[in-house]
Amino acid sequence: MNTTLEPFSNLFNTTTAAPPKLPPLPPLEFINNVVAKKLYPITFLLWIYLAVGVLGNSLVMFVYWARKKPVREDRFFIPVLALVDMASCVVSSSTGIYAQTYPLMFDNNIGCKMAAFWGIFLAGLSANFLVAIAVERYLKLCRPFGRQMTIFVKKLCILFMVLFSLVFAAPSIGVYRSEQVPMLLKGGFEIQTWKCIDVKSKEHEEGHIVYKVLLFLITILRFLVLLLSYGRIIWIIFRQKKLRMRMGSVSSISTSISYSHDVEERSEMKNINTKAITSENGKESELQRKSQTPLMTNKPRKQSLCEGTKRKQSVVSASGSQGRRASIVDRQGIRLTVIFILITLIYIITYGPKVGMMIMQTLKRNFWSSIPPTQIVLYRFLHSFYIFNNIVNPIVYGLMDKRFRMDCMKRFTKCK
Repeated sequence: MNTTLEPFSNLFNTTTAAPPKLPPLPPLEFINNVVAKKLYPITFLLWIYLAVGVLGNSLVMFVYWARKKPVREDRFFIPVLALVDMASCVVSSSTGIYAQTYPLMFDNNIGCKMAAFWGIFLAGLSANFLVAIAVERYLKLCRPFGRQMTIFVKKLCILFMVLFSLVFAAPSIGVYRSEQVPMLLKGGFEIQTWKCIDVKSKEHEEGHIVYKVLLFLITILRFLVLLLSYGRIIWIIFRQKKLRMRMGSVSSISTSISYSHDVEERSEMKNINTKAITSENGKESELQRKSQTPLMTNKPRKQSLCEGTKRKQSVVSASGSQGRRASIVDRQGIRLTVIFILITLIYIITYGPKVGMMIMQTLKRNFWSSIPPTQIVLYRFLHSFYIFNNIVNPIVYGLMDKRFRMDCMKRFTKCK
């Protein structure tokens, strides 16, 4: 925390030759309130995170789990991710609000351990779901004819990711605890504060460093998997778009040629039919004069020609409808992939400052105490910015997913 408190700068002036008669130090609660007032903007922002995260993710779960039909295979992870994001937002925002309200008086040891465990577990689980979604999108777009993730495989992935996150979050119970940390005031005075930090005992220092290094490596590995998967997906989408543009120009030329060819064939058939009709009419008139038999018409031939053209038109329309249906499915899959790419980019951007500060805290134990008072609000904002990743998904769905908006409208109209 900050080493200088401006309200008490005049109380601890030691520039005089004779030692002054120092007033008694203010109580810890009073200093805590002074620091908490500086952090009011962060506390207010955390309340907004909490409200938006609970409402938005609850809406996503309601839209996908309240329907009669089961969730579609390509959207199977969306409501599960919303559940984990809501839980992570509640834990992280609540812990952050308490930490900003009592920045120097976090003396609840059990609360500190539970906050560290649930925070690491839920944040890691949410990130693991993003990795699973990236792998699923990669298989669908980059290897469409290979093995895909079925519903059973996705359920096994959920179980595995829960166990994996539990294993890596369990050591945090022993690493973090509420501990006394000295705080220097201006003038050389020192007071004892309480903070929820990792234990700094020398006998466990190596194990704690190894644990933090593992967390850092897992986070970097997630970043790499996400970037490589979506990088390959973006390249495939770009290449398919160029191929469609080329095929579209070729198909337009071929359709125009085939259309002109059909027109020529029809005109030739029409001329042949007229010639045949005139010749047949002449012959039939002679026969009528000779034998007085009834005239024979060419209606069956006309019917066969009409049936052939109708059959040809039906085949063309059926192939055209199948092509349009396939193109609509492709566009929906690409749009869903773009949504997940945006969500992944937000995850990387919001977690970047958190990872950097985790490294700085490991290398420099008095990291928070060395921050200037004028920058403490900025650093606290960057430290809690990762919570934005837990509330942004419903906003992205609402802005970019037409199907999600339609489902929301249906649910609200039914409720009314």
